[in-house]
Amino acid sequence: MFAYIKKTNYKYIGITNYPNLRKNKRRMLGDYLRLGDKWRAINFTKEPYNLQEPTYNLSDKNDLTDLDKNKYMSIWKNEDFNLYNLNNKL
Repeated sequence: MFAYIKKTNYKYIGITNYPNLRKNKRRMLGDYLRLGDKWRAINFTKEPYNLQEPTYNLSDKNDLTDLDKNKYMSIWKNEDFNLYNLNNKL
C-alpha cells in the first residue's frame, strides 16, 4: 500500500497516527472476534514502520475512548516520507 502512495505526485500526506504509543502491538484473532473489526492504533514512527517524525502533528483528540485522547493527523512531506525501512520489513 505505501509503495503505491509514494509513487503518486503528492506534496503532503496525512495519516491518523498515535505518536505517544511506545510500541505497536499486533492484534490476535480473538481481538478481531471480540472487537468486530481490524482497526488498531498505530505509531508510524515505531517498528515496523519506522517513519521519521512528521512535519506536522494536528490534534484529532476526542473523548470517545482512551486511545482517542492520543490521536493525531500526522503530516509528512513527500520527500520526508521515507519507505526504505518499511519496504525491507513488510
